[in-house]
Amino acid sequence: MKIQSITSNSVVYTYDSLKEYLTNVFVIETSSKVFVVDTFCGSKSMEPILNRINTHYKSKEIIVINTHFHWDHVWGNVSFKGHDIISHELCRKLLEEQWETQLESNQQFIEGSAEKCLPNLTFKDKLIFHEEGIELFYSPGHTIDSISIFDH
Repeated sequence: MKIQSITSNSVVYTYDSLKEYLTNVFVIETSSKVFVVDTFCGSKSMEPILNRINTHYKSKEIIVINTHFHWDHVWGNVSFKGHDIISHELCRKLLEEQWETQLESNQQFIEGSAEKCLPNLTFKDKLIFHEEGIELFYSPGHTIDSISIFDH
């Protein structure tokens, strides 16, 4: 895994344990919140991110964003039980329908626990965190449920 600061308030964790491709997890810090964008392959893969949050951002609200339903972007949700997990409404629907199938087909990639933990907040077109300058918007492309994040 490679850790790189992108801006003064954002860090990208690039996981290379899946041989065919890289998966990125972003952490964006704002004045009152920490946004975790995608959660990779299970609870163990989220340990470095949780360590960073516990060291640097203890008092801030944690919000997880799932950009799409693929297993290598959501299995770490279990590490954030009790926190808001946000996705597009189609993402939640697809996760509900396909979690078990994706788990069975890709179980060799589980890192720690990959207990089913679905988004508890969804949106259709756009969701804006005005004070934080974070905008989530529906942008199908890679998958039908894909979203993008704009950090103003």
